[in-house]
Amino acid sequence: MVGLAVAVLAGGPSAEHEVSLQTGSEVLGQLRSGGVAARPVFLSRENAWSFGRPGQHFDELAAPAALPLEAGLAALVASHEVAYLGLHGRFGEDGQIQRLLEARGIPFTGSGSRASRIGMDKELSKQAAARAGARCAPHVVLFPGAPTAPLLSTVGLPCIVKPVRGGSSVGVTLVRREADLPGAIELAASEDDSGRALVEGWVDGVEVTCGVLRLAGAVRTLPLIAIRPARGGLYDYHAKYLAEDTAFECPARLPDSAVSAIETVSSALYSALELRGVARMDFIVRKADHAPVFLELNTLPGFTSHSLVPRAAAVAGFSGLDVLRAVLVDVEGAA
Repeated sequence: MVGLAVAVLAGGPSAEHEVSLQTGSEVLGQLRSGGVAARPVFLSRENAWSFGRPGQHFDELAAPAALPLEAGLAALVASHEVAYLGLHGRFGEDGQIQRLLEARGIPFTGSGSRASRIGMDKELSKQAAARAGARCAPHVVLFPGAPTAPLLSTVGLPCIVKPVRGGSSVGVTLVRREADLPGAIELAASEDDSGRALVEGWVDGVEVTCGVLRLAGAVRTLPLIAIRPARGGLYDYHAKYLAEDTAFECPARLPDSAVSAIETVSSALYSALELRGVARMDFIVRKADHAPVFLELNTLPGFTSHSLVPRAAAVAGFSGLDVLRAVLVDVEGAA
């Protein structure tokens, strides 16, 4: 990594623009603290790119200097930098930017375009997890206006309604009454680039997340984190990024059988999809029998002050910089 030049991309056109900037700022600072030559690249909500200089921060980049997408990509090609993807959500996390970078031979952090597309699609990731041995809650994918009565025989009430393709719990609703389903489906579909919503059976239990990364050439799971929102609420956008009263338990106090099942499925899914860098798998451990149920896969987990991967890494004895270095080594290994 000596002499490695890195461009940290953050912002972008998704609903997670602000969260991405938090991730990008943290990544930029930690890389610089470790002696890596890193500079910010700000992507506006309109997907115009502004390139900073080494030593600059994201909030210093001037919008008038922005380049359109194709010119931004060409500038990355010419700079011979590794693109560190601090992006979240649509375009940055769903395989679009990955496909563009692959086509131009630009090295980048995180998983490739195919794995990113699957990870961002909650239905495809549930299918992949099931093939890797995971339990999944029943679900239905539909467009707004579809009859709601038939889906209740599959998923029941209460249920969770979420965009098929989205992150950070944007557009997610816990529905307890059938009368509230149409509005929840409309909200979720409005945050989905194909206008669809996924309605999933509610699982009564504790949410648990498992970070996975490659260290010294071997796939390794980080200590599990149990997430306990205040007053037993939903782990939504507010609880993830704004609330200060969400409780985190790491390592999670769970039966050995649940821990083993989560680690086994997470490692198997990481390998099966040929993921790179650090990823995160989310589960609900059922209250009734302590069986883990797969929720979703995140191929570019956040790196903010509220993010879970740095918390788990710290418990395992790794600094945030250790994780970022492992991510960059994975890029060099894939080259």
